[in-house]
Amino acid sequence: MRPLRGKHIAFQKPGIFLRCHGSSSRSEWQCKFLARLDDASPATLADIISECGRHRALQQGKLVHAHISRQGLDGGTFLGNRLIEMYLKCGSVADARRTLYSMQEQTVVTWTVNMAAFSQHGYCKEAIRLLREMQLRGFQVDRVAFVTALGWAVRS
Repeated sequence: MRPLRGKHIAFQKPGIFLRCHGSSSRSEWQCKFLARLDDASPATLADIISECGRHRALQQGKLVHAHISRQGLDGGTFLGNRLIEMYLKCGSVADARRTLYSMQEQTVVTWTVNMAAFSQHGYCKEAIRLLREMQLRGFQVDRVAFVTALGWAVRS
């Protein structure tokens, strides 16, 4: 086995080990799970999703998402918002949008957080579309959503 070159990252929780390697010149890290996800708590899964996003490990993030779906944990805002953030960090807007629309629990906070995430990752037009859709779905735009939208207007 050849030694890995570049930077190495290890994420470890009880029963879970995610090993990533890459370099700053590559846009996607190579990551590998060295354990099963079956015993992972929602908090651990959220941490793993965040690590996948941080290292732009889209394929591993999708594996975690599939596991979350099989476990029936994908309808809530806690993991759903983390998945959306991970997809945006990995540049997969379509997956982020699909995840938002598939969430069973949606609140004004959910929409506002996701609009802010889209905007923060450079998808301001998509964030504005989400604001319009939020209104069409009957959610009232509160002050936080309005101020967040005002920030997009300044950036775009």
